[in-house]
Amino acid sequence: KGTATNLMIWSATLFPSIALIYTYNTWRKQKGSEVLSKISEILFFEIKDFFEINKDIMEEHRDDILNKVIKNIEIPLSKANTDLTDKLDLQFQNIIHKVYLIYKYTNNDDLKKYVQEFNNSYIEYQTFRKDIYFGMKIIEKTETRLRSIAINKNDKNEYLNHRDELGNLYIALNKSASNLSEEIFKYIFHIDKSV
Repeated sequence: KGTATNLMIWSATLFPSIALIYTYNTWRKQKGSEVLSKISEILFFEIKDFFEINKDIMEEHRDDILNKVIKNIEIPLSKANTDLTDKLDLQFQNIIHKVYLIYKYTNNDDLKKYVQEFNNSYIEYQTFRKDIYFGMKIIEKTETRLRSIAINKNDKNEYLNHRDELGNLYIALNKSASNLSEEIFKYIFHIDKSV
């Protein structure tokens, strides 16, 4: 009887501690999951805003190119960076920062792949878009460097070719942002089983 009583007292003392540790770990995991969901939701809408800002930049850029081709109005260097491009850069940095937080929590290799694609697409797009304002065009692109030369400002085809290539880069950037957005979407509703 004494041993059974001691065992019951010991169990009664130990059980609340185990229950408390289990409850704390469950609460912590759930809280982390809620935070991940909230950051993912904010990020999803920031990517949506990124699309909208970028669309406005492309419309302005298209107008600059058309003014040069049709009306022969020079494209001013001051248009390389505008309030919209600054806003897009800030939005890009916010997205990268939040994706890093999510990746740090999840270690999702797909997320890492998509954010790298997004980053590379953005840098290539921004560099190419700005080249026309500096009167330059890329003639060679390797992994280690870009080689640019001055464009012929009297040749309308230079501007039209730039517009077409920039359109392709714009589409690639939107696709990479869309892929990233789809991956982020999984965390809004806890679809990923590893979390």
